[in-house]
Amino acid sequence: MNSYEWLSVSLAGAALLVGGADVLATIFQGEIHGGMHNLRGRALWFLLVERRRFRASCTVALCGMLWFLIVWIHSYIPLTNIGIHAQTRRENASSNGRSVANTLTIHGVRFVRIPAGDAGLGCVLDDDECTRTELPLHGVHIAKSFWMASTETTNGAYQSCVNAHACVALGEALVSQDNGVSRLPVTWIDAGQAREFCRWLGGDLPTESEWEYAARGGLQNSRYPWGDRISSTNARFRTARPEGAAPVGSFPPNGYGLHDMSGNVAEWCVGPMASDGKPFIIVKGGSYKTASDRLRVSARSISDIDSVSEAIGFRCVVNKRD
Repeated sequence: MNSYEWLSVSLAGAALLVGGADVLATIFQGEIHGGMHNLRGRALWFLLVERRRFRASCTVALCGMLWFLIVWIHSYIPLTNIGIHAQTRRENASSNGRSVANTLTIHGVRFVRIPAGDAGLGCVLDDDECTRTELPLHGVHIAKSFWMASTETTNGAYQSCVNAHACVALGEALVSQDNGVSRLPVTWIDAGQAREFCRWLGGDLPTESEWEYAARGGLQNSRYPWGDRISSTNARFRTARPEGAAPVGSFPPNGYGLHDMSGNVAEWCVGPMASDGKPFIIVKGGSYKTASDRLRVSARSISDIDSVSEAIGFRCVVNKRD
C-alpha cells in the first residue's frame, strides 16, 4: 500500500479502537450504575442516560470498519480487473504517493511511458488481410510499465552514438547534420547494430510483444495504431505517388504518444529464441515501400540479424525505475 492508504488504514483503526473502547466503557458504566446483576438497572442506564453516547460510539466503530474494508479492497483488487481501460490510467500516474513523469530523455532521445496492462495481440477478428505468417489472436499481459522511444531512431541520434564511440560509423554523407537528413529515420542498420545503439541508451530493441502492445496504443481489436482504416494522413506507405521516408514525427501519434509505429520505415524487434539459442529477428510496422496491408499491427516477417535495408529502421525501449 502507498502512504495514503497506510494513513487511511491508521485513521480507520483509530476510529475503530476509539469507538469500540467507548462502547465497552458505556457498557461497563451501565453495569456499575445499574448493578452487575441488575438487568433492569442496566437497561434504564442505556435508555435514560447513555443511549446517545452508545449510538455515537457504535457509529464511529462501524465507520472505522467500513473505511478499513474500502481501503483493503482498493489495495488488493486492481482497477484493471474490473474493466478500466489502460488508456485512462496512463496519464497522471502515481507510484507510492509520488507523481510519475510520462516522458524521459536519454542522450537526446525522447521516451514515453507505456503502461502495464493486458491486450489481445495477433491477427484481429474479421481481418481478411491476415497471412499465415501472422500470429493468431492471443492475450498478452505486460506486468510492468516500460519506456519506448516516441519516434524511430534518427540519423542525428545515431551520429551522437558514433561520436561517443559506442556505434559503428555509417558514412559522413548519411549522418551529416547539414545535409537535411538528421531528422530522417536511420536505415541500413542491421539488428545487431541497432541493439548496440539501444544499449548505449541503457535499453534494447523491443520484443515483438512489447512492440505490438505499444503500437496498439490502448486500442483493442484494431488493425492499425489509430483504428481500422488507413489513408495518407495517417502514415507514409506505398501509394500511386511514391515518396521516401518522412522526418520522424510527421504523422499524429497513437494513444500512447508514439509516432510512426506503422509506416515510414519498418522496425526491428526481438522475437522468441531459436534452437541455436539466438533470438529470431522480427520486422514490424511496414514502410514507405510497402502496401497498406503491411502496416497492420499484426503484420510481421522474420529476418536475419545481419540483414539491412533502406526501408528498415528501429526504436528502443528502456526499463527505468519510477
